[in-house]
Amino acid sequence: MKYLFIALIAASSLTSVGQKPDMHDGKHSSEMHERLQTAHIGFITNELSLTEAEAQAFWPVYNAHKADKKALMGTHDIKSMHKNQQSMDKLSEKEALVLLEKMTAHRAAMMSLEQSYQSKYLAVLPANKVLMLHHAEMQFKQRVMERFKRGHDARAKKANHGKRSKDSGHPGMTREQ
Repeated sequence: MKYLFIALIAASSLTSVGQKPDMHDGKHSSEMHERLQTAHIGFITNELSLTEAEAQAFWPVYNAHKADKKALMGTHDIKSMHKNQQSMDKLSEKEALVLLEKMTAHRAAMMSLEQSYQSKYLAVLPANKVLMLHHAEMQFKQRVMERFKRGHDARAKKANHGKRSKDSGHPGMTREQ
């Protein structure tokens, strides 16, 4: 029963993810983030079939992992990487080597972080659930992106339909006709 409740919360939260926001202020963004987080927690808990004891041990480790990953991503200068990628053919050999070294060092740091947290997860969950976590993460991201795309496509279709009906009562005709 508890898992059904969590799944219902997750499903209702995911449904709103792809919908067009009514407002563009920080409050709406925060609400959307909260709904997405609630859906994510419900989805992971349900997919891993976490017991109450497992959940109590798992979520602090997961949240620390997420925070450490975010901090590590913040140390990686993505803007300069993107700028350099746009003009790779203009980089000197030395600049290209420096960029490659930075990319490699960042990947190594990310790999080290993942290995560290894998052992932490294994301390609180059985190996099959740790493996399922990786799959559940990918599934959740994929579902969110699908719902976002569907919402985006529906809004685009609605916008195009609205343009056509504003021009005239009939598609293909303009007001001058």
